[in-house]
Amino acid sequence: MRTAIISDLHANLPATEAVLERIERADVQRIVCLGDIVGYGADPNPVCSLVRKHADLTIVGNHDAAVSGRMDYSNYYEAARHALDWTRETLDVEHRDWLESLPYQAESDGLCFVHGSPIFPEAFDYVFNLELARAHCRYSDRLSFVTFMGHTHLTRSWRINEAGAWNMPLAPFRASERFKYLVTVGSVGQPRDYDPRACFVIFDSETQRIEHIRVPYDINLAGERIRAAGLSDHFARRLARGV
Repeated sequence: MRTAIISDLHANLPATEAVLERIERADVQRIVCLGDIVGYGADPNPVCSLVRKHADLTIVGNHDAAVSGRMDYSNYYEAARHALDWTRETLDVEHRDWLESLPYQAESDGLCFVHGSPIFPEAFDYVFNLELARAHCRYSDRLSFVTFMGHTHLTRSWRINEAGAWNMPLAPFRASERFKYLVTVGSVGQPRDYDPRACFVIFDSETQRIEHIRVPYDINLAGERIRAAGLSDHFARRLARGV
C-alpha cells in the first residue's frame, strides 16, 4: 500500500489544493493527515472540508485542539492567539465538532501517526533534532516500526534503537527492520525548512520506501488571503521564505 501523509495545512487553501492534486497523480491508496488543519491561514472552513473529503485518517494537532476547546492557548504569542481567536469565530460548528472528535494518535500495520512526539501525544512535544530523537531510545520497545510526525514543519528523519539515534538523509530512503524510525513529514501550509514549496510524504509498505515530495503553489495568493482576513502580515511574509 502507498500512503500519502500530509500535515500542518494551517488553513492554506492554495497549498492544500495543490498537494491534493499532486496526490491524485501519485497512485496512493490512502491519505493520512497529521493535524494542524487550521491556524495562521485564512481558509479554515474550505481546508477542513477538503481534509474531511479526502483523508482516510486524521489526527488532531495543537491548533485544532486549541480552536475546538481541547487545550489552553493563552501562552501562545499574540499574533498566533489572534489567529486562533479569529479561527474559532470563523469556523463552522460542524468542523469545530469534527476537530474536537479527532484522536491524538493512531497505529496500524507497524505504523504510528501522531502530531508531535508519540510518547505523550497529548502534550504535543516537538522532535526537531538528533538530541530530541535520541530521547526516544529508552522507549524504543514501545515505538512502532515507523512513526510519522508533524508539528515541527521540518523534513527530518532518524533511525533509532535502544542504543542510539542517527540522522537519515532527506533523499528517499528505505526503512530497515533492524531499526525504528521517526519521520517528520514537513508542512503543506507553512514550511519552515527554507523551502517554501508545500511538502508531504509518500510511504510504500511493500518497498518500505519513504519520500518527501515538494509541490509549488500560489504563495502570493495565500499571502493575500491572510492579509485580507486581517491576520498578521508575518504569517504571509514567512510563506515566501519557507521559515
